[in-house]
Amino acid sequence: MNLSELAAHLNLSVTTVSRVLAGSPEKYRISEATTKRVVEAAQKYHAAPNPLGLGLRKGQTGMIGLLVPDITNPFFAQLAREIERELRKSDKAVLLFDSGEDVKIERKLLRDMISRRLDGFILAPVGVDTEELRFAVKNENLPVVLMDRLISGVDCTSVSLDNFDAGYKAAHYLIQKGHQRIGCLRGDSRTAVDADRYNGVVAAICEAGLNVDESIVAGKGYSLVDGVEASRRILSNVNKPSGVITLNGQGIIALMNVLHDYGVSVPEEISIVAFDDQPWSKFSSPAITTIAQPIGKMARMAVEIIGSREKESKIFKAELIERASVAEVDVEYT
Repeated sequence: MNLSELAAHLNLSVTTVSRVLAGSPEKYRISEATTKRVVEAAQKYHAAPNPLGLGLRKGQTGMIGLLVPDITNPFFAQLAREIERELRKSDKAVLLFDSGEDVKIERKLLRDMISRRLDGFILAPVGVDTEELRFAVKNENLPVVLMDRLISGVDCTSVSLDNFDAGYKAAHYLIQKGHQRIGCLRGDSRTAVDADRYNGVVAAICEAGLNVDESIVAGKGYSLVDGVEASRRILSNVNKPSGVITLNGQGIIALMNVLHDYGVSVPEEISIVAFDDQPWSKFSSPAITTIAQPIGKMARMAVEIIGSREKESKIFKAELIERASVAEVDVEYT
């Protein structure tokens, strides 16, 4: 039963019923008897005000726009789930937008998000600066949080990972296990997140007095197709790496596929450290050593910032989770 039907059933105006169910009977001097009749009837017939219409009258929609570059990427799927859970606690909902790692689509979606009069934006962009992104960020009427792939020069509150430290952790761990030829499966080098992670890997390798071999570093995008192509380049090298770090969530899926095709065993022939910690990482054979982002904490912080309009950006540290995909090696590589 909708509000019009409920009002007709009670022989009251739609306005009176709407004001009672919106929690404002005292404000409009609606009697206790009428209020009780409306509430009891609404419960009995499962009637409720339209939340969107109610929100618009209050200047809010009750919805937060979430833009991600690829919802099929396990990291962004987990992030979206955690953000939705956090928003639900404050009776808000998520309107999800997926740019498909395409800057042109992202531009269109940003314009669409702005036109929908949402209560705020949580943006995980493709990673390339655009005028639309800058416009969305500069819209002072709405709280905006930038997540994951931050854009240099875009002045916006952000929630992110210390990606340099995360890359360093991954390489340092392999070096501690005796690995001296470390390959790297990259994402899009134009994005700050990939560049920072790779720079952390390079810093750990150089700190150990080892050489960075660019012939076992590959990758130009975040798709599975890009990951498979890059994995083949790394594994076809005459002097294969003893350990490989995948710098993005899709990378490990691509690498494991190619390793299987090539008949390479993990960790006996090649060790692996992967970004991110997937739900299946600990159930894989072997279980995958990962660099885990605190997705739940990051989602909670993004929602808190949206609610409070806080201006201070937050940076989180990754955790290395040791499992069975890394072996100790004694052989020195030259």
